Amino acid sequence: MYANLISASSVIILLASLSLGCRNTELESTWRDRELTIDGNAIDWEGSTVHLEDEKVTVGLSNDEDFLYLFLSSNDKNIQRQLLTRGLTVWFDPDGGNDRVFGIRFPLGVQGTGMPMMSRERMAPDREEFNEMYKKTLTELEILGPGKHDRLRTSVLAEHGISVKLGEARENLVYELKVPLSRTVDHPHAIGSAAGKTIGVGFETNQPNRQIMRDIPRW
Repeated sequence: MYANLISASSVIILLASLSLGCRNTELESTWRDRELTIDGNAIDWEGSTVHLEDEKVTVGLSNDEDFLYLFLSSNDKNIQRQLLTRGLTVWFDPDGGNDRVFGIRFPLGVQGTGMPMMSRERMAPDREEFNEMYKKTLTELEILGPGKHDRLRTSVLAEHGISVKLGEARENLVYELKVPLSRTVDHPHAIGSAAGKTIGVGFETNQPNRQIMRDIPRW
């Protein structure tokens, strides 16, 4: 999925949504007028989100002078499963296009943990192993770009200026992201833009690993 956004109280254009389709949708970004805590909770976003019926997701975007805030939620079980197993990468193009210049990958997705999926003793899905993999997807993130080969996997708690959280609210999977707009000494990992500039924003999930998808326990 890929999307385009214009930040700083302007217009956001979503071109596609979680590989569920590809249509143009214009949304208005809001200047941050409230505290937005990145905690995986939807309360802070009440009254400032838009539900995209065809894509089965609810989206919110806000910004101030320094940060872009993004909200994504869905109660669709297929989308929830897709994000948890494949992971989600939010891509940014500071020139307003569709290029994958700077990205935040979180959650990593079960198939991105590098852990074995099968129990050695019985070669069958093991719930404990799966739970460990799931926990790991929520403790680390990957920062991609802006260089072609730039890739940093780090703890979500590290001091890199990026805050991201996944949570649950009334059967909705809730994703929140806070990312710096401009690169500075304090925020070397940033979109590379500024408030008022056009920014391309894309949402991408990895291609499915069919073995892992087949082996995921269903309890």
